[in-house]
Amino acid sequence: ENSKALGIINDSAVQAALVADQGEEATLDTWENVPFTKKGDNFASFVTSIHVKFKKDKQPKQISYVVKLNPCRGDNVWSDMVPILFEKEGKFYMEVLPELNKFMTESGQKILPLPKCYYAQYEIGKEMLMFEDLRLKEFKMTDRRKGMDLQHVNLVIQGLGHIHAASSLLLKKNTIDDLRSRYPFLFRELYFEGTIDQMLASTLSTGTEILSKVGGHAKAINWLDKQKQNLREFFEMNYASCPPFNAICHGDCWNNNVLFR
Repeated sequence: ENSKALGIINDSAVQAALVADQGEEATLDTWENVPFTKKGDNFASFVTSIHVKFKKDKQPKQISYVVKLNPCRGDNVWSDMVPILFEKEGKFYMEVLPELNKFMTESGQKILPLPKCYYAQYEIGKEMLMFEDLRLKEFKMTDRRKGMDLQHVNLVIQGLGHIHAASSLLLKKNTIDDLRSRYPFLFRELYFEGTIDQMLASTLSTGTEILSKVGGHAKAINWLDKQKQNLREFFEMNYASCPPFNAICHGDCWNNNVLFR
């Protein structure tokens, strides 16, 4: 439970998501929070679901949405990071994804394997995204402690390949400067803001501590200690624009962000 984060959800936002999903004639009756995630499922946001009752064509109906919220932790690192993360994700879904899906359908392909986002707000401290609930289509999360078998990994790589290919078509029709002007949020990186040092320095220290106890990893420990001194430079170098391999990337492709049916 996270009462502060849940306080961000309001009737007008739910109504807006409902209209985006069901059309202008849909009117909200009630909604309630229905938690479904487990400890460790989420890190950069608080995720829950809402069960919505509404009317359409005078008929009572119901549906559920998945909601990502500012976790309202209150520490400086997260208060700096959360606005960047929500803007990048929300505006990708609301502005970039429709353009990428247009390339897919015009090429005779299926749309990209990503959920629909029905509502996004970016007010500082009240960031929120509302998505379709893929559980209604019988999608499930794998057990992150077990990993994936080869067949499921292949599905993930194929999905990423389609996203990269669609973004490659976008890059063929626009220069990098054009995209930077139209979609500046795509180019805003965490390491530019200085938060990467606060976020990862302690993680690297934990890594070196573990390796020291295991033993036999002096080379890796020295490398981690070296990178800890210049994390921003490391990311600037390795994330640098590199034509012809530029692509819009997922950015957080791990088990908990992938669903299967």
